[in-house]
Amino acid sequence: MKSLLHNLPMFRLVLATLACGAVNLSCTDNAADVPLRSLQAAGAVSFLCVGPDGAGREMRECPDRTSPSISQNRIFGLVTQTLTGEVAVIDVTRGGVVDVNPSVPGFSFLPVGASPTDIVSTPDGRASFVGVAEPGREGIYSLPTTCIGAATDVSQFPACALPSRPSKLLIVTEPARPDGSIRRSCLSTEAQPATPVAASRQACSADVTQGTYPFAGRRKLLVLLPEQGAMAVLDAQAVLDRELGSYSPCEIEAWVPLKAERPAGGAEQTLPADLVSATQTSTVRRYELPGTGFVSRPSDAALVDTTLYVADRGAPVIHRLDVSDPCNPVEQSPLLPTSMRRPERVVTTAKIAVSPLTANLERFLYAIDDQDEPAASVMVFDVSAKATQVTPLVRPGAPRMPLEDADRISFTAPATDIVFANHDVPITDEDTSIGVWGTRCDPNPDLSQQSAAVKYRPSSNLRSGAGPTPLRGTFGFVLLSTGQVAVLDVDDADAACRRPFETEKSAVENFRGCKNDPADLPDYLTQNFAADGAFTVTNEVSCHVVERHRVRSAQTIVNRSDVGVRAPALNQFPVLSRFGTRLSNNQTEQGRQHPRLLPVDLAPGTDPNGCVGGACAQVFVNTTLLSSDRNAANLLDLNPNTAERNALTLPFNQPRSFPYSDNVSLAFEGALAARGTTGRLNQAPGSLRIMRDENALFCDQGVQSQALLTELGAEKFGLKGNALAAFAVRHADYVQLTSEVPSAVDPYWQSAAADSCSYNMCREYFGAANSQDLEPTRDFRVEQAYQDELSVVARGADAAGASAMATCCFPGLVSYVVRGGNQWVLTGSSSGQRHRVKAERSNDGKFVCALDHDPSKVFFEGRAFEISCDASAMSASGPGCAVGAAQPEDVVCRSAPGPVPADSPCVFNGLTARFAVYRGGEKSTRDMLFSWRTIGGFSPMLLNFGGLEASSGRVSPVALEHLPELGQLGIVDGSTLGLSFIDLVTPVGRSVSFY
Repeated sequence: MKSLLHNLPMFRLVLATLACGAVNLSCTDNAADVPLRSLQAAGAVSFLCVGPDGAGREMRECPDRTSPSISQNRIFGLVTQTLTGEVAVIDVTRGGVVDVNPSVPGFSFLPVGASPTDIVSTPDGRASFVGVAEPGREGIYSLPTTCIGAATDVSQFPACALPSRPSKLLIVTEPARPDGSIRRSCLSTEAQPATPVAASRQACSADVTQGTYPFAGRRKLLVLLPEQGAMAVLDAQAVLDRELGSYSPCEIEAWVPLKAERPAGGAEQTLPADLVSATQTSTVRRYELPGTGFVSRPSDAALVDTTLYVADRGAPVIHRLDVSDPCNPVEQSPLLPTSMRRPERVVTTAKIAVSPLTANLERFLYAIDDQDEPAASVMVFDVSAKATQVTPLVRPGAPRMPLEDADRISFTAPATDIVFANHDVPITDEDTSIGVWGTRCDPNPDLSQQSAAVKYRPSSNLRSGAGPTPLRGTFGFVLLSTGQVAVLDVDDADAACRRPFETEKSAVENFRGCKNDPADLPDYLTQNFAADGAFTVTNEVSCHVVERHRVRSAQTIVNRSDVGVRAPALNQFPVLSRFGTRLSNNQTEQGRQHPRLLPVDLAPGTDPNGCVGGACAQVFVNTTLLSSDRNAANLLDLNPNTAERNALTLPFNQPRSFPYSDNVSLAFEGALAARGTTGRLNQAPGSLRIMRDENALFCDQGVQSQALLTELGAEKFGLKGNALAAFAVRHADYVQLTSEVPSAVDPYWQSAAADSCSYNMCREYFGAANSQDLEPTRDFRVEQAYQDELSVVARGADAAGASAMATCCFPGLVSYVVRGGNQWVLTGSSSGQRHRVKAERSNDGKFVCALDHDPSKVFFEGRAFEISCDASAMSASGPGCAVGAAQPEDVVCRSAPGPVPADSPCVFNGLTARFAVYRGGEKSTRDMLFSWRTIGGFSPMLLNFGGLEASSGRVSPVALEHLPELGQLGIVDGSTLGLSFIDLVTPVGRSVSFY
């Protein structure tokens, strides 16, 4: 018996349909009543075209664009109801849920077996097939299209039993024989009868043998059976011809056990140049994984021409089968899912999709790795005709995006389903009134203004033409568990017109991510720009706005007064403070005593009169561009002798490096992490002590020990011998004890353990813990660091005495923070604290904190070294040092008066900032803090459906389909929204739901 909720009309849908018309609409429902829903626990969906006579039509006939005013062809969506064992019918064209039995109150649907798993329709729309997983009655029900508006009894649908639960159904066509005849079955050479049994039925007739789209032949059902690790081939018409009411075993015409073994010899993966370190001799990564011991569990499939790709949840392969003869599928060598981050992991797949051919005749397969952590991700495989690699593609640009694995597309929520779409919005030719599909935007300034490619260039106000919308080209769409749909660039037809107007001829990428531009092209401006010309491109800040197999930008990445801040920018100049008190940085006597933060040019300059051209430092402060180019309208001063304010540059190489907004702090000897509270000081030989804390994960915090700094000093600064040793001691991180000593009445002071100290001695030596400036006796340099412990020694002169006092005065658990030693520590509220430290197993079995040489971490910097003035480099007539003079212990980062050289290793060159820190006339003090906020960071294109339902988390999206006939995405929600549509034509992706 249907529930009351199921039987009541859904008033909200009716009102929305009356007020707004068909599905391609935009309206707001402000009704206060709670909508009553007709769909329950929707599962899978299939779309078909239905004519006015109730018979199926080819999908290309819906809608009828030749005479839309008289067309009666309609698109219907068939949605499985997993709880009630039914199939809901939705009239997509007219907008509404179809009540197949109006004589019964409420909405009635098509009854099929319990627990439907999938549904598929023939290309000509004449019949649909539903796989069911009802225990003991697993099988397939066929739904003749002539019956979907009337049948109310399950016995009216022909059905047959399968040996186990089906997971996925597909329809393929067995082509006609050379003589033009079509055989009746894979098991027979007889020609098919002129009139099948189901075609002669008086009610619910069905004949799928006469279809010619995509070509003439016999329709076959491919059925995945995960519990048996196999695929069964059935004849579609044979299922329709079954005796009504019967449920005998299906006639399986071919049985294909799927191979679960991986090929012997491992697998290889080609690495892009930016992921090959200087010490590597090969650009190929090898994976040595077990080849046997797996059991196939096919979960999803995608058909392209005559190749069938099958995802597998049980085996680490994506099967490839040649189904040019559906009666005899032949399994070929598989694709091999792998994981760069965890190469030992067995990677399986849940969902797959294959793209249409791109303009360059490429084709890609996306596969969901639902066991990835922290969230299900998407792998990309090249399945083009000439492709040879069978492992996931490794995308270039990973060093600028180290938070996303190079061989995966990651999201903040698990990926649920994927689909591809070719989409375009053709511009109509004024002479022919015809819009040409697939015209690519061309920014060449020399093109004729009458060229069709010119018409897609961006308008001056960026409100039309090339931009984030409309979508033109080939795109991937990933359904996330949050109810959002992420848009991925695959082949954007407007990509060439989305870039800066300045060119870069060099093969070396500049700070905007541009390279290899035409040698004869000065910039992307039309001729006579001063008089009436214009940019031929968007003049966005980077050449990496559009990135293949990465999430699309939701906005044009520019900063303009008429558009606003949409590219990385500072909201104001950085300020220096300590404990909340602002400190001056100008050229007054007081301001010159403090450190200052200044930008650095992008490349060493050759002009003695100042920077000119593309190597100049520049930064946006809101929408105002400042540059060190001496001809700039807003000059950015890099010279510590003259600069009146702090500043820095924000690299535009990869906009995706920047969080949407980020509050950034650069603290002198800043804390690496929150205060630890479970540390314990233990005895060690000599003056060393062991700070042990199993909860700390010191390597993950990025702790730089004296041992690690020895390696870093040699690598970064080329130091040797005594200079290297002094550098490591000076800049090693240190532990600051923040605990109070036990109170004066604590019994500890009466125990034997306290014989060498007393409460008064300890308070005198270490001071109180509630002060902002703790005593330096609480500081202990880290000589060696492990994941769970630190070897430390007091930073002061009396190392042995201080270490002994610490052991005596802090007998139990201690609280502490780890701080950078004579370094500035960078931390972002969104970007966190980046570092190049990893936990590496040592010979004694411990995990030691070592320098990470992974090429993907080359820009993963979180420390800056302070630059002091080398008085010996001053000329007699020079302006003198505007910053503090070098101290004897400074073995690096000494600079002549004036800006530091652009290629100095003392320049901080990270993912989202480039700057130099100059010491003031006085030594920098712990907890001095430069702070700034970056805005205009990357905003991914995420299409939303469901409005308040989705935003409140009351959705459980399960399936995604593309309807090219409508330019829409169909989304099945298993929770509250039933079937929803997102319009790809509109700039904002308007949506409507049927539930």
